[in-house]
Amino acid sequence: MLGSRQLSILAILAIAAVGIAFWLSSANGPSEDMAASGPLIPELSAKLNDVSEVAISAGGQRIATLRKSGDGWVMPERDGYAVDFGELRGLLIKLNEARRIEAKTSNPAHYAKLGVDDPASDAAATGVRVDITAGDKAMGVIVGSNRQGGTGTYVRLVDDAQSWLADRNIAVERRPSRWLQRQLIDIPASRMQSASVEHPAEGDSRADKVAIETDGKSGFSLSNLPKGRELADSYSTDALAGFLADLRFDELASAANKSQPEAGVGSAEFRSIDGVVVSLHYWTEGEQPQRVWASFSVDFDEEQAAQGVAAAQASARAGYEAALAKANAKPKDDAAAVSDSDSDGTAAADAEASPAPEAPLAVTDADKDREARIAAVRAEVDRLRGRFEGRVFELPTFKASNLRKRLDAYLKPAGS
Repeated sequence: MLGSRQLSILAILAIAAVGIAFWLSSANGPSEDMAASGPLIPELSAKLNDVSEVAISAGGQRIATLRKSGDGWVMPERDGYAVDFGELRGLLIKLNEARRIEAKTSNPAHYAKLGVDDPASDAAATGVRVDITAGDKAMGVIVGSNRQGGTGTYVRLVDDAQSWLADRNIAVERRPSRWLQRQLIDIPASRMQSASVEHPAEGDSRADKVAIETDGKSGFSLSNLPKGRELADSYSTDALAGFLADLRFDELASAANKSQPEAGVGSAEFRSIDGVVVSLHYWTEGEQPQRVWASFSVDFDEEQAAQGVAAAQASARAGYEAALAKANAKPKDDAAAVSDSDSDGTAAADAEASPAPEAPLAVTDADKDREARIAAVRAEVDRLRGRFEGRVFELPTFKASNLRKRLDAYLKPAGS
Protein backbone atom coordinates (compact mmCIF):
# COMPACT_ATOMS: atom_id res chain seq x y z
CA MET A 1 0.00 0.00 0.00
CA LEU A 2 1.10 3.52 -0.64
CA GLY A 3 2.08 5.67 2.28
CA SER A 4 0.61 9.03 3.04
CA ARG A 5 3.71 10.75 1.70
CA GLN A 6 3.39 8.93 -1.64
CA LEU A 7 -0.33 9.78 -1.83
CA SER A 8 0.45 13.45 -1.29
CA ILE A 9 3.02 13.43 -4.07
CA LEU A 10 0.55 11.77 -6.47
CA ALA A 11 -2.11 14.32 -5.59
CA ILE A 12 0.26 17.20 -6.29
CA LEU A 13 1.24 15.67 -9.61
CA ALA A 14 -2.42 15.21 -10.58
CA ILE A 15 -3.23 18.85 -9.79
CA ALA A 16 -0.20 19.95 -11.82
CA ALA A 17 -1.33 17.81 -14.76
CA VAL A 18 -4.78 19.40 -14.71
CA GLY A 19 -3.21 22.86 -14.59
CA ILE A 20 -0.95 22.12 -17.55
CA ALA A 21 -3.88 20.75 -19.53
CA PHE A 22 -5.92 23.91 -18.80
CA TRP A 23 -3.01 26.12 -19.81
CA LEU A 24 -2.57 24.24 -23.08
CA SER A 25 -6.28 24.50 -23.76
CA SER A 26 -6.19 28.25 -23.15
CA ALA A 27 -3.11 28.69 -25.33
CA ASN A 28 -4.76 26.91 -28.28
CA GLY A 29 -7.79 29.25 -28.40
CA PRO A 30 -8.69 32.86 -27.50
CA SER A 31 -10.19 33.49 -24.11
CA GLU A 32 -13.48 35.31 -23.71
CA ASP A 33 -11.56 38.33 -22.47
CA MET A 34 -9.35 38.29 -25.57
CA ALA A 35 -12.41 37.94 -27.86
CA ALA A 36 -14.15 40.74 -26.04
CA SER A 37 -11.21 43.07 -26.57
CA GLY A 38 -11.28 42.68 -30.35
CA PRO A 39 -12.89 44.86 -33.03
CA LEU A 40 -16.63 44.62 -33.53
CA ILE A 41 -16.27 43.63 -37.21
CA PRO A 42 -12.77 42.13 -37.55
CA GLU A 43 -12.75 42.03 -41.37
CA LEU A 44 -13.90 45.61 -41.92
CA SER A 45 -10.61 47.43 -41.37
CA ALA A 46 -8.82 45.75 -44.28
CA LYS A 47 -11.85 46.22 -46.57
CA LEU A 48 -12.91 49.73 -45.61
CA ASN A 49 -11.76 51.29 -48.89
CA ASP A 50 -13.42 48.52 -50.92
CA VAL A 51 -16.96 49.01 -49.61
CA SER A 52 -19.39 49.20 -52.54
CA GLU A 53 -22.77 48.79 -50.86
CA VAL A 54 -24.35 49.26 -47.45
CA ALA A 55 -27.87 47.95 -46.84
CA ILE A 56 -29.94 49.06 -43.85
CA SER A 57 -32.87 47.03 -42.58
CA ALA A 58 -35.41 47.71 -39.83
CA GLY A 59 -38.91 46.57 -38.93
CA GLY A 60 -38.68 43.38 -40.98
CA GLN A 61 -37.61 44.96 -44.27
CA ARG A 62 -34.78 46.70 -46.05
CA ILE A 63 -35.33 50.43 -45.79
CA ALA A 64 -32.32 51.80 -47.66
CA THR A 65 -29.58 50.67 -50.01
CA LEU A 66 -26.54 52.91 -50.29
CA ARG A 67 -24.70 51.89 -53.44
CA LYS A 68 -21.50 53.16 -54.99
CA SER A 69 -22.04 54.46 -58.52
CA GLY A 70 -19.15 56.01 -60.44
CA ASP A 71 -17.54 58.66 -58.25
CA GLY A 72 -20.51 58.92 -55.90
CA TRP A 73 -23.18 56.98 -54.03
CA VAL A 74 -26.89 56.65 -54.79
CA MET A 75 -30.03 55.17 -53.23
CA PRO A 76 -32.04 52.95 -55.60
CA GLU A 77 -35.12 53.19 -53.36
CA ARG A 78 -35.19 56.94 -53.93
CA ASP A 79 -34.95 57.01 -57.70
CA GLY A 80 -31.15 56.79 -57.66
CA TYR A 81 -30.80 60.09 -55.79
CA ALA A 82 -27.36 61.03 -54.47
CA VAL A 83 -26.35 59.78 -51.02
CA ASP A 84 -24.69 62.01 -48.42
CA PHE A 85 -21.34 60.25 -48.30
CA GLY A 86 -20.30 62.15 -45.18
CA GLU A 87 -23.09 60.46 -43.22
CA LEU A 88 -22.25 57.04 -44.65
CA ARG A 89 -18.54 57.48 -44.00
CA GLY A 90 -19.27 58.44 -40.40
CA LEU A 91 -21.20 55.21 -39.82
CA LEU A 92 -18.51 53.03 -41.40
CA ILE A 93 -15.76 54.65 -39.34
CA LYS A 94 -17.74 54.21 -36.14
CA LEU A 95 -18.39 50.53 -36.90
CA ASN A 96 -14.74 50.03 -37.79
CA GLU A 97 -13.49 51.64 -34.57
CA ALA A 98 -16.02 49.95 -32.27
CA ARG A 99 -14.71 47.16 -30.04
CA ARG A 100 -16.38 44.34 -28.13
CA ILE A 101 -15.95 44.81 -24.39
CA GLU A 102 -18.33 42.31 -22.79
CA ALA A 103 -19.97 39.07 -23.96
CA LYS A 104 -23.74 38.98 -23.58
CA THR A 105 -26.42 36.42 -24.34
CA SER A 106 -26.19 33.82 -27.10
CA ASN A 107 -29.74 32.61 -26.44
CA PRO A 108 -32.17 33.82 -29.16
CA ALA A 109 -34.95 33.88 -26.58
CA HIS A 110 -33.17 36.77 -24.87
CA TYR A 111 -32.20 38.79 -27.96
CA ALA A 112 -35.20 41.07 -27.75
CA LYS A 113 -34.11 42.38 -24.35
CA LEU A 114 -30.96 43.78 -25.97
CA GLY A 115 -32.57 44.70 -29.29
CA VAL A 116 -30.34 42.30 -31.25
CA ASP A 117 -32.98 40.08 -32.84
CA ASP A 118 -32.78 40.26 -36.64
CA PRO A 119 -34.66 43.33 -37.93
CA ALA A 120 -34.32 42.16 -41.54
CA SER A 121 -36.78 39.31 -40.96
CA ASP A 122 -38.61 40.22 -37.76
CA ALA A 123 -41.06 43.13 -37.98
CA ALA A 124 -41.16 43.34 -34.19
CA ALA A 125 -37.38 43.70 -33.86
CA THR A 126 -36.28 47.05 -32.45
CA GLY A 127 -32.70 47.16 -33.73
CA VAL A 128 -31.20 48.07 -37.08
CA ARG A 129 -29.24 45.69 -39.31
CA VAL A 130 -26.34 46.95 -41.40
CA ASP A 131 -25.05 44.71 -44.21
CA ILE A 132 -21.77 45.75 -45.81
CA THR A 133 -20.43 44.50 -49.14
CA ALA A 134 -16.74 45.06 -49.87
CA GLY A 135 -15.34 43.20 -52.86
CA ASP A 136 -16.13 39.51 -52.37
CA LYS A 137 -16.62 39.98 -48.62
CA ALA A 138 -20.03 40.34 -46.99
CA MET A 139 -20.24 41.59 -43.40
CA GLY A 140 -23.25 42.33 -41.28
CA VAL A 141 -24.03 43.59 -37.80
CA ILE A 142 -27.23 44.10 -35.85
CA VAL A 143 -27.15 47.29 -33.80
CA GLY A 144 -29.41 47.00 -30.79
CA SER A 145 -30.23 49.12 -27.76
CA ASN A 146 -27.87 51.50 -26.03
CA ARG A 147 -26.70 50.48 -22.58
CA GLN A 148 -28.87 52.09 -19.91
CA GLY A 149 -27.00 54.31 -17.50
CA GLY A 150 -23.71 54.14 -19.36
CA THR A 151 -21.87 54.22 -22.65
CA GLY A 152 -22.13 51.35 -25.09
CA THR A 153 -24.45 49.59 -27.53
CA TYR A 154 -25.56 45.96 -27.64
CA VAL A 155 -24.61 44.38 -30.95
CA ARG A 156 -24.54 41.02 -32.69
CA LEU A 157 -22.81 39.97 -35.87
CA VAL A 158 -25.17 38.53 -38.47
CA ASP A 159 -25.18 34.69 -38.39
CA ASP A 160 -23.39 34.67 -35.02
CA ALA A 161 -25.36 33.64 -31.95
CA GLN A 162 -23.13 35.56 -29.54
CA SER A 163 -24.14 39.13 -28.68
CA TRP A 164 -21.81 41.74 -27.24
CA LEU A 165 -21.61 45.10 -25.58
CA ALA A 166 -19.66 47.50 -27.80
CA ASP A 167 -17.55 50.28 -26.32
CA ARG A 168 -19.49 53.23 -27.77
CA ASN A 169 -22.97 54.42 -28.62
CA ILE A 170 -23.82 53.51 -32.20
CA ALA A 171 -26.87 55.09 -33.81
CA VAL A 172 -28.04 54.08 -37.28
CA GLU A 173 -30.46 56.44 -39.04
CA ARG A 174 -33.78 54.71 -39.79
CA ARG A 175 -35.25 57.39 -42.07
CA PRO A 176 -34.14 56.72 -45.67
CA SER A 177 -34.24 60.39 -46.68
CA ARG A 178 -31.68 61.27 -43.99
CA TRP A 179 -29.07 59.30 -45.95
CA LEU A 180 -29.52 61.55 -48.99
CA GLN A 181 -27.89 64.82 -49.99
CA ARG A 182 -30.83 66.82 -48.69
CA GLN A 183 -29.66 70.30 -49.66
CA LEU A 184 -31.76 70.83 -52.76
CA ILE A 185 -30.66 74.35 -53.64
CA ASP A 186 -28.76 77.23 -52.04
CA ILE A 187 -29.38 80.68 -53.48
CA PRO A 188 -29.13 83.28 -50.69
CA ALA A 189 -31.32 86.36 -50.51
CA SER A 190 -28.30 88.48 -51.51
CA ARG A 191 -28.50 86.92 -54.99
CA MET A 192 -32.25 87.34 -55.35
CA GLN A 193 -33.76 89.87 -57.75
CA SER A 194 -37.47 89.14 -57.26
CA ALA A 195 -39.94 86.50 -56.14
CA SER A 196 -43.66 85.94 -56.55
CA VAL A 197 -46.06 83.40 -55.08
CA GLU A 198 -49.61 82.67 -56.22
CA HIS A 199 -51.64 80.99 -53.50
CA PRO A 200 -54.65 78.81 -54.32
CA ALA A 201 -58.02 79.24 -52.68
CA GLU A 202 -58.06 77.21 -49.48
CA GLY A 203 -60.94 76.97 -47.00
CA ASP A 204 -62.09 80.52 -46.25
CA SER A 205 -59.07 82.07 -48.00
CA ARG A 206 -59.36 83.34 -51.54
CA ALA A 207 -56.59 82.95 -54.07
CA ASP A 208 -54.06 85.77 -53.84
CA LYS A 209 -50.54 86.76 -54.86
CA VAL A 210 -47.44 88.03 -53.11
CA ALA A 211 -44.68 89.69 -55.15
CA ILE A 212 -41.42 91.14 -53.84
CA GLU A 213 -38.37 92.72 -55.44
CA THR A 214 -35.01 93.94 -54.22
CA ASP A 215 -34.80 97.56 -53.18
CA GLY A 216 -31.27 97.70 -54.60
CA LYS A 217 -29.71 97.93 -51.15
CA SER A 218 -30.18 95.30 -48.50
CA GLY A 219 -33.89 94.55 -48.36
CA PHE A 220 -37.00 93.69 -50.37
CA SER A 221 -40.20 95.61 -50.93
CA LEU A 222 -43.68 94.35 -51.66
CA SER A 223 -44.24 95.21 -55.31
CA ASN A 224 -47.99 94.56 -55.24
CA LEU A 225 -48.74 96.54 -52.08
CA PRO A 226 -52.50 97.24 -52.04
CA LYS A 227 -53.53 100.89 -52.16
CA GLY A 228 -53.94 102.39 -48.73
CA ARG A 229 -52.16 99.55 -46.93
CA GLU A 230 -48.71 99.45 -45.30
CA LEU A 231 -46.11 96.73 -45.01
CA ALA A 232 -46.09 95.33 -41.46
CA ASP A 233 -42.32 94.78 -41.35
CA SER A 234 -39.38 93.77 -43.52
CA TYR A 235 -38.89 90.35 -41.96
CA SER A 236 -41.56 88.60 -44.02
CA THR A 237 -40.29 89.87 -47.35
CA ASP A 238 -36.72 89.00 -46.42
CA ALA A 239 -37.82 85.51 -45.37
CA LEU A 240 -39.51 84.94 -48.71
CA ALA A 241 -36.42 86.22 -50.54
CA GLY A 242 -34.37 83.68 -48.58
CA PHE A 243 -36.64 80.74 -49.35
CA LEU A 244 -34.05 79.14 -51.65
CA ALA A 245 -31.17 79.68 -49.20
CA ASP A 246 -30.02 76.28 -47.95
CA LEU A 247 -33.34 74.74 -48.95
CA ARG A 248 -33.37 71.11 -47.83
CA PHE A 249 -36.09 68.55 -48.34
CA ASP A 250 -37.60 66.24 -45.75
CA GLU A 251 -38.53 63.53 -48.24
CA LEU A 252 -38.57 62.93 -51.98
CA ALA A 253 -40.56 60.76 -54.36
CA SER A 254 -40.73 60.01 -58.05
CA ALA A 255 -43.12 62.33 -59.86
CA ALA A 256 -44.56 59.27 -61.56
CA ASN A 257 -45.59 57.88 -58.17
CA LYS A 258 -46.74 61.17 -56.59
CA SER A 259 -48.22 63.54 -59.13
CA GLN A 260 -49.65 66.90 -58.13
CA PRO A 261 -53.43 67.11 -57.62
CA GLU A 262 -55.76 68.80 -60.08
CA ALA A 263 -56.89 71.48 -57.60
CA GLY A 264 -55.42 73.39 -54.66
CA VAL A 265 -52.00 73.88 -56.26
CA GLY A 266 -49.97 77.06 -55.71
CA SER A 267 -47.04 78.31 -57.73
CA ALA A 268 -43.97 80.47 -57.24
CA GLU A 269 -41.11 81.96 -59.23
CA PHE A 270 -37.74 83.12 -57.91
CA ARG A 271 -35.36 85.15 -60.08
CA SER A 272 -31.73 85.71 -59.17
CA ILE A 273 -29.70 88.74 -60.20
CA ASP A 274 -27.41 86.47 -62.21
CA GLY A 275 -30.03 84.73 -64.35
CA VAL A 276 -31.21 81.65 -62.44
CA VAL A 277 -35.00 81.27 -62.61
CA VAL A 278 -36.51 78.67 -60.28
CA SER A 279 -40.20 77.86 -60.62
CA LEU A 280 -42.25 75.54 -58.43
CA HIS A 281 -45.72 74.20 -57.85
CA TYR A 282 -46.75 73.26 -54.34
CA TRP A 283 -49.68 71.48 -52.68
CA THR A 284 -50.64 70.11 -49.28
CA GLU A 285 -51.29 66.52 -48.31
CA GLY A 286 -53.05 64.98 -45.31
CA GLU A 287 -54.57 66.48 -42.20
CA GLN A 288 -52.82 68.51 -39.52
CA PRO A 289 -49.93 68.63 -39.51
CA GLN A 290 -50.10 68.95 -43.26
CA ARG A 291 -47.23 67.88 -45.45
CA VAL A 292 -46.29 70.29 -48.25
CA TRP A 293 -44.93 68.83 -51.48
CA ALA A 294 -43.41 70.73 -54.40
CA SER A 295 -42.16 70.12 -57.90
CA PHE A 296 -39.37 72.34 -59.25
CA SER A 297 -38.04 73.48 -62.61
CA VAL A 298 -35.18 75.81 -63.53
CA ASP A 299 -34.32 78.04 -66.48
CA PHE A 300 -31.53 80.38 -67.48
CA ASP A 301 -32.32 84.04 -68.25
CA GLU A 302 -29.48 85.18 -70.51
CA GLU A 303 -30.45 88.86 -70.46
CA GLN A 304 -30.60 88.97 -66.66
CA ALA A 305 -27.34 87.01 -66.49
CA ALA A 306 -25.62 89.61 -68.69
CA GLN A 307 -26.87 92.42 -66.44
CA GLY A 308 -25.76 90.55 -63.35
CA VAL A 309 -22.29 89.92 -64.76
CA ALA A 310 -21.91 93.58 -65.73
CA ALA A 311 -22.83 94.64 -62.19
CA ALA A 312 -20.46 92.09 -60.64
CA GLN A 313 -17.59 93.22 -62.87
CA ALA A 314 -18.23 96.87 -62.02
CA SER A 315 -18.14 96.00 -58.33
CA ALA A 316 -14.90 94.04 -58.78
CA ARG A 317 -13.28 96.97 -60.61
CA ALA A 318 -14.41 99.46 -57.98
CA GLY A 319 -13.04 97.26 -55.21
CA TYR A 320 -9.72 96.88 -56.98
CA GLU A 321 -9.39 100.59 -57.65
CA ALA A 322 -10.15 101.40 -54.00
CA ALA A 323 -7.53 98.89 -52.81
CA LEU A 324 -5.01 100.23 -55.31
CA ALA A 325 -5.59 103.81 -54.19
CA LYS A 326 -5.08 102.79 -50.58
CA ALA A 327 -1.83 100.98 -51.42
CA ASN A 328 -0.52 103.98 -53.39
CA ALA A 329 -1.56 106.60 -50.85
CA LYS A 330 1.40 108.84 -49.86
CA PRO A 331 2.42 108.62 -46.20
CA LYS A 332 2.16 111.69 -44.00
CA ASP A 333 5.10 114.09 -43.78
CA ASP A 334 8.21 112.61 -42.27
CA ALA A 335 7.73 114.27 -38.88
CA ALA A 336 4.27 112.74 -38.49
CA ALA A 337 5.21 109.41 -40.01
CA VAL A 338 8.11 108.78 -37.62
CA SER A 339 7.05 108.23 -34.01
CA ASP A 340 9.15 108.73 -30.92
CA SER A 341 9.46 105.00 -30.52
CA ASP A 342 10.43 104.54 -34.15
CA SER A 343 13.15 107.09 -34.69
CA ASP A 344 14.86 105.07 -37.41
CA GLY A 345 11.91 105.64 -39.78
CA THR A 346 10.89 102.01 -40.24
CA ALA A 347 7.18 102.87 -39.86
CA ALA A 348 7.35 105.24 -42.84
CA ALA A 349 9.30 102.67 -44.81
CA ASP A 350 6.68 100.02 -44.06
CA ALA A 351 3.91 102.37 -45.16
CA GLU A 352 5.68 103.06 -48.44
CA ALA A 353 6.26 99.34 -49.00
CA SER A 354 2.57 98.37 -48.81
CA PRO A 355 2.06 95.83 -51.63
CA ALA A 356 -0.27 96.60 -54.50
CA PRO A 357 -3.40 94.39 -54.74
CA GLU A 358 -3.59 91.74 -57.45
CA ALA A 359 -5.83 92.81 -60.29
CA PRO A 360 -8.91 90.55 -60.68
CA LEU A 361 -9.80 88.94 -63.97
CA ALA A 362 -12.62 91.46 -64.41
CA VAL A 363 -9.85 94.09 -64.79
CA THR A 364 -7.18 92.14 -66.67
CA ASP A 365 -9.48 90.31 -69.12
CA ALA A 366 -13.11 91.37 -68.91
CA ASP A 367 -14.23 89.09 -71.74
CA LYS A 368 -12.69 86.00 -70.17
CA ASP A 369 -14.14 86.94 -66.79
CA ARG A 370 -17.59 87.37 -68.35
CA GLU A 371 -17.39 83.94 -70.02
CA ALA A 372 -16.34 82.29 -66.75
CA ARG A 373 -19.18 83.88 -64.78
CA ILE A 374 -21.80 82.93 -67.37
CA ALA A 375 -20.43 79.38 -67.56
CA ALA A 376 -20.64 79.02 -63.77
CA VAL A 377 -24.31 80.04 -63.74
CA ARG A 378 -25.11 77.71 -66.64
CA ALA A 379 -23.42 74.85 -64.79
CA GLU A 380 -25.48 75.65 -61.68
CA VAL A 381 -28.67 75.54 -63.73
CA ASP A 382 -27.69 72.19 -65.25
CA ARG A 383 -26.99 70.71 -61.79
CA LEU A 384 -30.34 71.90 -60.48
CA ARG A 385 -32.17 70.55 -63.52
CA GLY A 386 -30.65 67.14 -62.86
CA ARG A 387 -31.90 67.20 -59.27
CA PHE A 388 -35.37 68.48 -60.08
CA GLU A 389 -36.44 66.48 -63.13
CA GLY A 390 -38.88 63.67 -62.47
CA ARG A 391 -38.99 64.20 -58.69
CA VAL A 392 -41.16 65.92 -56.09
CA PHE A 393 -39.95 67.03 -52.68
CA GLU A 394 -41.50 67.44 -49.25
CA LEU A 395 -40.64 70.88 -47.87
CA PRO A 396 -39.55 71.50 -44.26
CA THR A 397 -42.29 73.07 -42.15
CA PHE A 398 -40.57 76.44 -41.57
CA LYS A 399 -39.77 76.87 -45.26
CA ALA A 400 -43.27 75.85 -46.29
CA SER A 401 -44.81 78.36 -43.89
CA ASN A 402 -42.80 81.22 -45.45
CA LEU A 403 -43.88 80.11 -48.91
CA ARG A 404 -47.57 79.79 -48.01
CA LYS A 405 -47.88 83.13 -46.17
CA ARG A 406 -50.69 85.06 -47.80
CA LEU A 407 -50.69 88.73 -48.76
CA ASP A 408 -52.67 89.93 -45.76
CA ALA A 409 -50.04 88.49 -43.39
CA TYR A 410 -47.46 90.91 -44.87
CA LEU A 411 -49.60 93.97 -44.12
CA LYS A 412 -50.51 96.08 -41.12
CA PRO A 413 -54.17 95.71 -40.13
CA ALA A 414 -56.44 97.87 -42.26
CA GLY A 415 -57.06 101.27 -40.72
CA SER A 416 -54.19 101.02 -38.24
